[in-house]
Amino acid sequence: MKVVIDVDIDCPERNREVTVWQIDFVNSLVPEVCYKGYNIFVMVDIRYLCDAEDKEGEVHFRGVVHGRSGREVMLRVPAMEHSLLHDRDELIASVDTASALKMDGGRHKFVKDPERHRKHIRLVFPEGHTLSSGAIFDEGGTQDGDCAHRHEAQEVCGGF
Repeated sequence: MKVVIDVDIDCPERNREVTVWQIDFVNSLVPEVCYKGYNIFVMVDIRYLCDAEDKEGEVHFRGVVHGRSGREVMLRVPAMEHSLLHDRDELIASVDTASALKMDGGRHKFVKDPERHRKHIRLVFPEGHTLSSGAIFDEGGTQDGDCAHRHEAQEVCGGF
């Protein structure tokens, strides 16, 4: 599943399920050099983070600068609420039998198909933006198709 959001940089709360804060001074890898940038926040059920600690190498959340335009960030987040997957008994108690059966069937199909476990959110920043994380993170860079590129930029996508 892919969602596209045209980022409103003037109103952090108007970006659907993400909040994007513009920040003026992002420290870089070079001492005393700062960039303009953004912090991108996604609501996270803490249980996904706790689950990841128990399973080495499992990453539920990821964000990369994406695309040739330099204005896009691709986020990968869990596709289903943690409660819908793991709190069955509490949820089923509040619905009728037909709904409970459908929810169980849907949940079983979801769990069996790893391709469905994550959804992608593509954030498209306004014209004139050039995003990169390479200037502020050692492991930073951009994602252009399947090929990762490191480059410096005037504006940096920081956070996530």
